[in-house]
Amino acid sequence: ATFRNAANALIVAQTPGMMQGVVAVMQSSVGDVRDDAAGVLRNCSNYSQEAAEVIVKTPGLLEALIEMCRGQHNSDRFTAMGTIQNLTRCETVVPLLRETR
Repeated sequence: ATFRNAANALIVAQTPGMMQGVVAVMQSSVGDVRDDAAGVLRNCSNYSQEAAEVIVKTPGLLEALIEMCRGQHNSDRFTAMGTIQNLTRCETVVPLLRETR
């Protein structure tokens, strides 16, 4: 499995342009494509606190997740909420989340 370990999750999160690309897809697409993009974030944030830090620091990303939570599609809301839940479990990320409010 590509995920299921911290090293791979961090590599994905740190790949140049990856997080910005995910944000772009989440902001401009609908349905399964949006859900798939958020799924990348959910997986990365589940397996690596360092990847979660990269996610939270990516401009526009939290806003895109919040917008997905308000969306029409259950799958979008489910994946976005799962990502946010993962982020809130990372001790080093919680202060960063507070700063972005």
